[in-house]
Amino acid sequence: MNQKLWKRPVFVGSALMALTLAVATPASAATKHPTAPLSVHAVAGNAKANVNWSKPSSNGGSPIMKYVATSHPDNKTCMTAKTKCTISGLSNGASYTFTVVAKNRAGAGPSSKSSNKVTPTNSSTLSFTDESGNPYNVAVFPLIDPAKGAQDATPNAGDRFVAVLFKITDTGKNQISDDANINASIIGSNDETYTNDFDDVTECTNFNGGDYALDPKQSALGCVVFQLPNAVNVKRVEWAPNGGFGGRFGEWNA
Repeated sequence: MNQKLWKRPVFVGSALMALTLAVATPASAATKHPTAPLSVHAVAGNAKANVNWSKPSSNGGSPIMKYVATSHPDNKTCMTAKTKCTISGLSNGASYTFTVVAKNRAGAGPSSKSSNKVTPTNSSTLSFTDESGNPYNVAVFPLIDPAKGAQDATPNAGDRFVAVLFKITDTGKNQISDDANINASIIGSNDETYTNDFDDVTECTNFNGGDYALDPKQSALGCVVFQLPNAVNVKRVEWAPNGGFGGRFGEWNA
């Protein structure tokens, strides 16, 4: 009798465990892998490439935890929770494409389609396209740091003017136009972003109030002025076509 009473709870416990597993299984199966990231685009830099993309059409029912971008060839990678990152350690003069995968708690989804082909270079000139797809180049010259304010312009207390001189060249077959004041920014040694200050300096001119309009093969030279705290150095200069709405960006280390 005692033996029967001892066995029965074991049977019931096993049945309850089986029921628990049966109920839990559909919940874990509800999470699927995310689909592939979309619209992968790359911009070459010096021994590196800036890669950006759009979110997958489906996250598989679970938030995206991270993305992994990979270079082809060399399999260099960068990981981020954002939709852009920089892959370093590339060979200047070699051609690369890039793919991206998204990962959620179920694991990695399929690879994206390959990006455009880019060739890293140690040149100060980077290539971009405007919102209509017209190509153009932007070259950066050594920083003017500090710069002297024109027309009695003075920086705020504890700040200084820094001017970045750009040469913009229309390399396509159509006219291009944009606003350098909106496209250019500086990243400081404190990792803060600094945007155009709209002041003038004596060393260079701000295009036409930041605006430029170029015919094919034509170039324009001008600068964008910033205010930085005296204790902050320039870490890098960034250029984001169409005020950053184009989704394609480039950078130069200071």
